[in-house]
Amino acid sequence: MKFRHAISQKNSDLQNIPSGYKRLGNYIFLRSQHILEKEMGEVILDIFNWCEGVYQYITTVGESRVPKLRYLAGSSNTLIVHRENGVKYMFDFSRVMFSGGNSGLRKKLVEVVKDGEVLVDMFAAIGNLSLQVLHYREVCGVLIERDPETFRYL
Repeated sequence: MKFRHAISQKNSDLQNIPSGYKRLGNYIFLRSQHILEKEMGEVILDIFNWCEGVYQYITTVGESRVPKLRYLAGSSNTLIVHRENGVKYMFDFSRVMFSGGNSGLRKKLVEVVKDGEVLVDMFAAIGNLSLQVLHYREVCGVLIERDPETFRYL
């Protein structure tokens, strides 16, 4: 069942239901130009039993791209573990940005980078693009991140 349809089936009064969502760890993130009702978060928690919390993604702020989020429902704990392709990323999603949409690129990098190469990742963030290569390839890695808050999770 499609996301929007599933929500409207549970509560037909809800408006501006996004067509989909982004998942990080056990949290759902919604994008919308409209301020979403907290009731939508409660409905999502009811539909997706694995979901611990629901947030609305608003934008990113500053050079470090700190996420601006709006809490809708569930757990307010923002420190999560996100698993992808056998690698665990632990970070506070309210303080650092993680682009779940780059999962295909991360897989491709594991294929492209060969054992014995040197990997240099400037602006490494939390290792979004590098950790999977370091996990699956025998390479020497140098990861550089200038933001101290982001570096904490690298």
